[in-house]
Formats: sequence, structure tokens, C-alpha cells
Amino acid sequence: MLQGFPLLLFLVTAAFLPASADSVPADCGGTAAWRTLRHVQNAVGTTNCFWDDESVCVSNGRQTVRFYHNRRKSEINGVTLWLNAPTDGSAPKGDWRMAGVDLDLLHLAVLQETEGPKKRLHVMLDPGHGGSDSGARSLDPPVNEKDLNLELALKIGAALKKLGFKVSYTRTGDDALTLDDRSRLARKKKADLFVSIHANHAGNGAAQGVETYVLPPSGFPGTAAGSRARGWQIGNRND
Repeated sequence: MLQGFPLLLFLVTAAFLPASADSVPADCGGTAAWRTLRHVQNAVGTTNCFWDDESVCVSNGRQTVRFYHNRRKSEINGVTLWLNAPTDGSAPKGDWRMAGVDLDLLHLAVLQETEGPKKRLHVMLDPGHGGSDSGARSLDPPVNEKDLNLELALKIGAALKKLGFKVSYTRTGDDALTLDDRSRLARKKKADLFVSIHANHAGNGAAQGVETYVLPPSGFPGTAAGSRARGWQIGNRND
């Protein structure tokens, strides 16, 4: 069903995280709320630190975490992750720091806990459109976006369940849901991650690929180059 379908799939992702007392770093439009190198070492579970002119690195033997000086780029075991705000200061001078919200997110999503039971993560999948709202349409093959979105959501959900995730859906049939309906379901289910699945129309029939849109914490810019810092939006007011 997917072959030859001239639509671009995109995912809209929102993380539902616990409210934090942290405010926004000064260079992102708010008052400063930073975490020191010691906080990072505690999160990783180590006391070591390696510093050069380009980056600061801490490691516990299982995980190596690297932050690049005055950049949003970081690496966890060689995998690049983009922070919400650039790091600041110098480790040798003792004033190195990073945004508190970034350390919180890294600790929650990436850095493994060494004690306590692991939480079973809850993912809510939202197949876009439905009912009288067909979304984008393909003539060859004849496919409605709403049907493709649902098929993808069910397949993704089945795969996630096999991996041990708890999975919920905003719809499992050809149902019409307003944006408010979807928001209410998300709040009711209290999922850790809400993923809305769509398939965009593309004028170029050869176009293919995946677009992923993620709502950053309140007050931070998007990850695209040149993005400006924004205040809270629906979905991130309590970050």
C-alpha cells in the first residue's frame, strides 16, 4: 500500500514531562537556570572530567558524555544530540554550566538509572485526520491520507508493544476527531510521549523521506538553524 504513494510522512512529537522549577537560560530570552559540571558528573555517576579547547567530556565506563563549548551540540556514546541551549563557561575556570532543562531531559531520556525499577514508557499514537476529513489524497495508487496514517499507527504501535512499551491511540478506526478531542485524550491518558502521524502531499512524485517536528521546552528555539526563542506554546507551558 505504501509503494508509489507520493506523500511525505511526518511525525509531530510532544514529550509530556514533569513540571520543573527551572526557568529559561538568559541567552534564550529568560532568567538563567543552569546546572554545573558537578551536576552533570552526578547524573552520569562519575567524578572525572576531560577538557580541551573544543569540549568537556565525562565518562563512567558505560557512557561517555561530551558537550561542545558554546554550542548546542553534545554526544552520548558518540551519538549526536542537540541541546536546547548552548553550554557556557570553562571547566578549568570552574564556571562551566549547561541549561537545567537540558540536563533534566538527558537524565530522563538518555542516561540510564543505576538503581530502582525501570518505568514502562507510555506512548500515545495519533493517526491524523479521520472520518469526513480524508487529509491528502493520492490518485495512483488511490489512497487517502487518513487510512495510511491509521495503518502506520497500528503497525508502529504493534512494534512498540513487542519492545515492551505501553501504547494508546487517539483512534483505531475511521473516526473524526477535532484537535481539542486529541488534546483531551492526550491529557486523559497521561502518556510520556505523544506522536501525531501524518503524510504530507508532495508536488514532486519522486519525493520521499520522513519529517519529524518536536515541540521544544518553553522559551527555547527550535533545532533548525536560525530558529528564534519562543514563549510557551500549547503543550509545553509546564516544561
